[in-house]
Amino acid sequence: MNVTISARSDADLIAELTVIGKLFARYMLLVMIILSSVGNVLNVLIFSQSKLRSNPCTVYLLAASYTNLIWTVAAVCSRFLSTYNLDFSAQISGLCKIRHFIFFSFSSISVWMMTLATFDRFLISSTSTKYRQFSSFRNTYRLIGITTIILSLNYANLFYCANIKGTPPSSSCTSITSTACGFYNELSRIMTSAIIPGIVILVFGLGTIRHLKQIRTTVTTTTAQTQSQQRMRKTDQELIRMLIGQIILIFISWIPHAAERLYTVITLYDVKSPLRTTQDNFLDQIIWTETTLDSSLSFYVYLFTGGILFRKTFREMFRRGTITPTNEMSLTQRQTRS
Repeated sequence: MNVTISARSDADLIAELTVIGKLFARYMLLVMIILSSVGNVLNVLIFSQSKLRSNPCTVYLLAASYTNLIWTVAAVCSRFLSTYNLDFSAQISGLCKIRHFIFFSFSSISVWMMTLATFDRFLISSTSTKYRQFSSFRNTYRLIGITTIILSLNYANLFYCANIKGTPPSSSCTSITSTACGFYNELSRIMTSAIIPGIVILVFGLGTIRHLKQIRTTVTTTTAQTQSQQRMRKTDQELIRMLIGQIILIFISWIPHAAERLYTVITLYDVKSPLRTTQDNFLDQIIWTETTLDSSLSFYVYLFTGGILFRKTFREMFRRGTITPTNEMSLTQRQTRS
């Protein structure tokens, strides 16, 4: 009798958690898709303006915005459609592989764009001319290209590992088709999206703070002081604030996810009851949705932390009807000549 009651209680709890998880993911992901689409399109338009485009750091922010747009369309929209059983990647093997490749690689690329931007702020805030000269557009494009290639190659195995599991209508697209695939990709995601970039951001972030203190307190020659002050002009200071806000958002988005994926790897061999499996899936729904904060809220973080420059550029862009950078430069040249 007690066994029957317990089985019913478990069945009821499983049903409730399944419904709650699906509804939470459905409506929260819809909100995040809208915020991400609008916000990242505006980011692209704003960072393409000549006033901000003249700084190497904004190239990283622009690349992150493009990456977030692609990630939202390919990964978040697919997850949203799955709540309506309309996820075609759970039915077509090729789409499943592409979806997982984009999810793993592009989420890591976005985080690494912020990491490289932190490195750029470390260079530009240095009193060493040699360090400051390394912050250039040429090196920026090189680092973006190298990082993208490395992360893409790292997750290229997903074109083999990712596949459909089960049969419709209960089929799902998963990257854990074997023990080796599961361990490698989950550990790679933890390392490339959280641990390694987190350490790099911490090291160069603290280095930037040290450089800022040196600029303010070190007594140097008048020429050296003038150069440092010019490099750390208002634009650079506001970009640092924007970067700090985005980095905090990245940590909020990805640290819980890294912990949850680490738990998945550790318990990969465990034989789980239906209730525990449902609880794990429910937790995954909540934490996966949290990972979208990074890509969805970046524009609003920049708007809040970007100071006068970002907000002024945003307002001027709409007053001029989003003048393209080329036209804007031409207009500036005409004004200068007259």
